[in-house]
Amino acid sequence: MGDALLEFETSESPHAIAAIRLLIFTGWRLNEVLSLRNEDIDLANQRVYLRDTKSGDEYRTLNVQAIEIVKNIPVVAGNPYLICGHRKGTRFIGLQKVWERIRERAGLLDVRIHDFRHSYASFAVMDGLPLTAVGRLLGHSQPSVTDRYAHFAQAPLVQATDRVGITIDKMMHTKTLEP
Repeated sequence: MGDALLEFETSESPHAIAAIRLLIFTGWRLNEVLSLRNEDIDLANQRVYLRDTKSGDEYRTLNVQAIEIVKNIPVVAGNPYLICGHRKGTRFIGLQKVWERIRERAGLLDVRIHDFRHSYASFAVMDGLPLTAVGRLLGHSQPSVTDRYAHFAQAPLVQATDRVGITIDKMMHTKTLEP
């Protein structure tokens, strides 16, 4: 998909391409990315203030990839939105049509924009992040919403329990069984 995004950088709005990249690297909801205002971005503290999200106003943390994307988005004078629309002072509208062209080129015909959110959460859990942290990164108001990703947490748990077992075994001065 990265190649398809690069290919469309010259033919599509740079704001549309940046929005898709932010969706991939943050796991945020579409409206959260498109509604983001320049004044709410705090790159020094790696966070943004999101207004009126599904769970209310909140701060969200940015990873270094998202920060680079934000830094490279063209600023339009007089437009309060990070992801600017074609009309003066508006946010971008029509990202679905742009995504359909990109996903066709990438051969990902069944991938929806919202699937980026699920992928982000799945990667976070498989990377060993606690479900509570994943929920905070995604702006889930209830832990039960994040629980759907619990099945991805098995491999990190196996690795973690093996590490703990090895540590205890060494402390007991017995023969260590490596996994």
